[in-house]
Formats: sequence, structure tokens, C-alpha cells
Amino acid sequence: GILIAMGCNVDLIIAGVLHDTVEDTYIEIEDIKKEFGENVVRLVKSHTEDKSKTWKERKTITINYLVDAQLDEKILALADLVANERSIIEDMENIGDEVFNRFKAPKDEIDWYYKGCLDAVSDLEEIENVKKYYDEAIDNYNIIFR
Repeated sequence: GILIAMGCNVDLIIAGVLHDTVEDTYIEIEDIKKEFGENVVRLVKSHTEDKSKTWKERKTITINYLVDAQLDEKILALADLVANERSIIEDMENIGDEVFNRFKAPKDEIDWYYKGCLDAVSDLEEIENVKKYYDEAIDNYNIIFR
């Protein structure tokens, strides 16, 4: 829904729906390629982590990748970040900081990761249809971590 509201193209919206598919299901990248094509695969791959690495290694790779990522890859990451932040805030309203027990890292490391992602996609602040969501991501970050 966030990607639709930004006015993104169909490939980016499809990638938004599929962004965790390879990590969380039996579906492989080749299955996505056959069904949706190269561009969707590129986007999904840009957002797929190597689960054989530690949490910290995966998140460091993600942040470093986002710094020089293509614009559509950054937009995909921002949409996922906003969606995740919204869920965290909703859960914080219900169970407080216990929400952080669901993560594979302590709150201060999750803070580091979210801040790193926001810094890496800060150039999105200049894009008209995206700025609203970048600003929301910053506001959400401050609610969660400050």
C-alpha cells in the first residue's frame, strides 16, 4: 500500500509484495524470475538477506548496500522500513518495550540498524511522492527509539 501511495510502478509494487518471499518460504529467486521477470527479481534480490550470516553481518551488508543502491531499491527499503515501524509502534502501544524481545538483537542494535537505513536512503527526502514517507520514517524512528 505504501508503494502504491507513492505512485510506484507495477514491478516495484510486486517486489514490495514479494520482498521477503525468498527468505521466508520455499520459493526461490528463479521462480520469481519465471513469473515476474528480471526487474522484479533485481528488486527482490536487493532486499533479500543471506540468512547464513549473523544478524549484525546481514544488517551491516544491508546498510552498506543501500548507500549506493538504485533509487527504486531505496524506495522499496523505505516502504518496508515504514511498514515495520508502524507495526512496532502499534505493538509498543499494546505491550511496551517487550516488543523488542521479538527481535534477534537488543534494542540499541535495532536502533543502530534503523538509523543506518534512514541515513542510507536520506536522498529520498528530495522526491516529491516519497518525501512524505521518508518524513514519516524519521518521525516513527523518533517515537520508537528516542
